[in-house]
Amino acid sequence: LTKLEKIAETKNREIDASNAEEHSPSEPAPHPLEDGNIECNGRTPEELNREASENAEILAAVGVHKVPDAYVCTITGEIMVDPTCTCDGHVYERHAIKAWLVAHETSPNTNQKLETKALIPNLAIRKAIASWKTSVIHLLPGS
Repeated sequence: LTKLEKIAETKNREIDASNAEEHSPSEPAPHPLEDGNIECNGRTPEELNREASENAEILAAVGVHKVPDAYVCTITGEIMVDPTCTCDGHVYERHAIKAWLVAHETSPNTNQKLETKALIPNLAIRKAIASWKTSVIHLLPGS
């Protein structure tokens, strides 16, 4: 593993361990955007939920065919809030790819086995989505 993959795996293990302590094994862990104790890349669940709601409004206003493909998670079909990269370079919504990787060792896009389940935040895509949203925000009702 590369140094970056080791760092990502360590961080993912810390997050998973923290989540395991907060939830008993008999109850399923809540959706990441619903758990008030989880922060994603320095953003609170409230901030993530607010952004997800805004993304849904934008998606409804402009239509999915006008959203750049790179901004839409291929698992959820929604504009990404927390874009996360797998080792094969594909980008997904963090909660969606984490759920996928619980049951699979393959890429959802290629069905090829992933060398590692390490996940890395894709800040470039996140910034590009934010910039694009700024350019289309006027299309929202009431804007």
